[in-house]
Amino acid sequence: MSKSKKEFHPLLFKGICHRGYWDEEATENGMKGFKKAIAAKAAFELDIHLTKDKELLVCHDGELKRTTGKEGIIEELTLQEIKENYRLHDGDPLPTLKEVLEECNEQVPIVVELKAYKGNDKELAKKTLEVLSAIKDPKNISIISFYPKALY
Repeated sequence: MSKSKKEFHPLLFKGICHRGYWDEEATENGMKGFKKAIAAKAAFELDIHLTKDKELLVCHDGELKRTTGKEGIIEELTLQEIKENYRLHDGDPLPTLKEVLEECNEQVPIVVELKAYKGNDKELAKKTLEVLSAIKDPKNISIISFYPKALY
């Protein structure tokens, strides 16, 4: 299915902050970087994983070591375990998709990348659609994935 340019938010064509607007003070896929993108009126991309208790956590890698310095696999941990035991390198907790959507409040478009793990693509997609049902203007969200089953 193809879409015309009119069906997308115009900010998407001005550039997208990959994993937020991050730098030395703001870790990728962290709330500080997302706030910076919103303040700059820039679209941003984020990655989501499904935790063990079926919550959507924002992080590029399924393995937490690179962004937190501590071993752990998102899909094998509950949201509570992650919130209590892990911090991004900038000190902030890893955000959930709901938290990012609330912060953004549809001020800029978001590109959501689904990160499936060991066959959880259907559960991941279902939960994502549930959370994204709160979006008022569909131009504010685009969904992508390297896992075709998650998009299907």
